[in-house]
Order: sequence, then C-alpha cells, then structure tokens
Amino acid sequence: MEYKRAKFRELIKTVGLEEKDYPGGAFEFVEIVESEMVWNLYISFSAVIGIDALKRLEERLIARFKNDDIKTVSVYYRFRNKTVEPEVLQDYYNHILASCCLERPRFEALKSFNTVFENDNITIYAANESEAEMIKRFVPSISAGFARYNLDNVEIAVAVSKFEVPIAEIIENNINKSTEEILAEQRMYELASKDKEKDKEKVYRKRKINAEINAPVTRLKDVPASEVQIIEYTQKYGSPKFVVEGDIIKAEIKEVRGGYKIYEGILFDENDSIIIKTFLNVNSSLDENFYMNHAFKGNRVRVFGFLEYDKFADDVVLRIREMLGLGKSEETKAPRRHDAAASGRASRPHENVGSGRRHGRRRLRELRPGIPAPRPRGHRPLQYSGLAGPGRPDPGRRY
Repeated sequence: MEYKRAKFRELIKTVGLEEKDYPGGAFEFVEIVESEMVWNLYISFSAVIGIDALKRLEERLIARFKNDDIKTVSVYYRFRNKTVEPEVLQDYYNHILASCCLERPRFEALKSFNTVFENDNITIYAANESEAEMIKRFVPSISAGFARYNLDNVEIAVAVSKFEVPIAEIIENNINKSTEEILAEQRMYELASKDKEKDKEKVYRKRKINAEINAPVTRLKDVPASEVQIIEYTQKYGSPKFVVEGDIIKAEIKEVRGGYKIYEGILFDENDSIIIKTFLNVNSSLDENFYMNHAFKGNRVRVFGFLEYDKFADDVVLRIREMLGLGKSEETKAPRRHDAAASGRASRPHENVGSGRRHGRRRLRELRPGIPAPRPRGHRPLQYSGLAGPGRPDPGRRY
C-alpha cells in the first residue's frame, strides 16, 4: 500500500495539486486498451473526497495524459470508507443532478422539491402521490450517477409530506401575485393621468410613471424557459419581470369569448424567441392601431412584462405591460430555397417556432435574422403602456 501511496503523491505533484486535499490517496493501477487507445486510471482514498477536489483531479489527469496516442482517459475511484457526510453528499447530488439536466432538461423539476441529506441517505419530499411518482422516475439516473463514483451505498427515497406545497399551487400563486401588482400599478397610473388629455395618440402612448421599460434588456436565452425555471427565478429574485427587445416575426390580433381582443406575437432576438401577449382595449381603436402599425411582422420592439406559463399556449409567455415601437427592421430571412430542396419548398421562419415549442424549447434552430435597419438621428421610438384599464378584461382571468 505504501508503494501505491508514493505513486499517488508523485502523480499529484505532476499535475500541480496539493496532497493535503487528497488524504489517504493511492494509485491502484492503470488499465491500457491499446487497440482503442484508452487509458483507465484507478485511484483509491481512505474516505470520501469532496466532489470539487475530485473534479479538479480528474480534469488535470485527463489533460496530462490525453494526446494523439491516447484518445480517451477515464478515472475511476474507490473509497475505503464510503460513509458520506451530509454536506459532501449534497455537493455530489447537486453535481450529478446538474449533469442530468444537461442531458435531459426535465430533471430541472427536481430542484423545486425539498430534499434532506443525511449520512448515505437522501430523501426527496413531494406534496402528493402524483409528484412522488414523477420523482421516482428520476431516481435511477441519480443513483447511476452516484455509482459512477463508486458510492452505490447512497440510498435515495421519495416521501409524501402534508407540509409540502404542490408545484401547481406555487405556479398559481406566482401568477396571482403578478396580477395583483399589475392592477395596483394600473390604479397609480390612472390617478396620475386622470387630469390630462387622453384623446391624442401621443398622450395615449406616454411614458409610464415607473418607466420600467428603460431597465436593462435581458437576452431571451437568459429568460426562464419552463414552469420550473420560473418558480426558481421567483424564489431567488422575486417577481419575474423582464425587459426584452427584438424583431416581431409573427403576430395576430384575435377575438375571444366575451367580445375581447388579444394581441399575440412572437419576438425574436437573434438567439431565441418568446411569445408576447396582452388584451386590447375594445372601447378605443388606439390599442389595436398601435399594435397593427408598430408590433406586427417587420417591426422591432422593446417590451416590459411579466413572465408566466400559459397552459393554452403550452409555453412560457411574456404578458405585456409596456411596449416601445423601435421602427422597422429588416425582414427575417428564411433559409435559401435550395437549402430546403429536400422538403420540396422553402421553409418559413414561423414554422420553426412551433416545432421548438413541441420539443419543450423556444429555440429557432434554422432562423437567420436580418440586421435591424438603422434609425435616423433624432428618431424617437413610440411607446405604449399595455396596462389593464377601461375596456380590458381582468388580467387574472383566463379566456
């Protein structure tokens, strides 16, 4: 054993790491598969090493030995004492879960559940049997991740607790909270502007008191893309309010039950896309005229709104509270006709949007957006406040 420990000390020094971070380390052996140009390194420790130190060791070893003659370097571990302290166990769990999320984004759901770590045991609590069954489908992959580090002694259990809040209820509470904020700010807006002239279009599109649309623009690829991610964002940062900017590649105004009208558009910012939506004021033509002239295909806009999951759209939607018309943008270019020859027709940009949503993402994989047309000096963008008001339905209701 002393010979193996000496070899490990030599190995650690070679890759520039500190021996004190790897107590009881021993280099067991190397397995060489010449026909496949593979090296498998086997290392043991007296106790479980923290995942961060283990990752550093593995990265350094792979960088040290991988070359033109050795295509693959893998590192395997063995812990002589497999007992895992709660904090170390949680670090391993988070690392394994993050790896699973990269391969299958649906594992993100596990981050929303209360999880307790004890020596060699992980318990994930669900609010009901339905959620428990969903969690159980994820457990085998997490267990396989622990087995990769030779920690097959770690047990993962799923329990139903009456103290847990169902995910669906959390989502509903977040939507209700954002609706209350919208109505409160609408009342402030009406009080501040009731003595001012409202029959002119330029006044109608006036700047809101809080001017939140002037906040920094968030790239769409950084906006939460699922119910679970919206919950996580709300828990960490508060209300899911965002300012986004991009080209409108598809839009429509449609009538719904009750005589109301809804504007719905798809905004694209060269990386990703998102649905934007709001009710229109049916008692005035100003709402509809603004969206028709400044928020249909071929226009560039900046939008401030609340993010929510729309069950009818089956996608994440930004509920518009304020919009700036930024003028015309160059038409979004469809792929060249000969690129689509295999399908017998040229593809259209909006056709890619639906396929992205059906796969649980809003990515537009084949779009090649044009460069927005430059705005002349002195150009002032049009601004519109999409708050609830007379002639608009209650934003909290579904139509």
